Amino acid sequence: MIQKFLTIFFVLFGVVQTHAQDFSGIWQGLITVQSDEYKKSNILYLDLKVTGTEVEGFARIESRSGNYYAYKKVYGTVKEGNLKFRDVQIIKQVSPFKKEWCLDEYEFTLDPKTAYLNGSYKSNECAFEFGKIIGYRSKEIMISKSDSSLLDKGWTKKFLSDLKVGRPAPEVMDHNMKNFIFQPVNFDHDSSVVKPEYHKYLEELSEIVMSHPDLRIKIIGHTDAVGSNEYNVGLSKRRAESIKEFLVKQGLKADRIEIEYKGETQPIKTNDTDEGKAQNRRVDVIFI
Repeated sequence: MIQKFLTIFFVLFGVVQTHAQDFSGIWQGLITVQSDEYKKSNILYLDLKVTGTEVEGFARIESRSGNYYAYKKVYGTVKEGNLKFRDVQIIKQVSPFKKEWCLDEYEFTLDPKTAYLNGSYKSNECAFEFGKIIGYRSKEIMISKSDSSLLDKGWTKKFLSDLKVGRPAPEVMDHNMKNFIFQPVNFDHDSSVVKPEYHKYLEELSEIVMSHPDLRIKIIGHTDAVGSNEYNVGLSKRRAESIKEFLVKQGLKADRIEIEYKGETQPIKTNDTDEGKAQNRRVDVIFI
């Protein structure tokens, strides 16, 4: 599965590279506390502004459970693709068990393949306070300065799922979706068997849809004009269903797929030639 994702990464390498030195903006991610497991982590939001080699901005750390947080001012530098900054002030905080949040130091790099911000932190104030961080560029939020977060913490569940299966950051997947080139899936005469030459295309299609929870697809089956109209309607249905079955086996939920079957009614080429018939024996897929 990881190899499948790498195919997408290298196609988009140039796009992600354009942001490789650009740490400015809003980031959201997970920050561990000593543990190596992100599922036990806290939440980290960053609002950074880079001017030349100088970095300034704000960080907000939230507990995954409860309403505990710290809102901090940060300052640092960028040099040779490495981002380093430290907390210079805790502006506001709510601490568990009367324990104060710590002033920390951070170091990050931006992965050019996945567009994830990878890093670590340590505290010079609090003994044994260290951990690792992973995050991505956010387009949804501004950092909250109040006791209430501006973003529901439910996003962390999808993020952990994406990390588990090796998906890149949302900006990579969004670019991949917007630039995805649909192609018809053609079939042999009187067949509804998906040919191996289309497996890679369908695997990439399923990955795009699974990485966007609100995205659905419509599968539309077609035939040539050989045989009766009634028979061809049934054949186009079987073809659409075979594509749906393939995508479901990749992990795509069946309720995110609609199917239609048009029989021979929507040819894209003439049915007077073998070449035209071959192109009409197809399934089309669209995003909805």
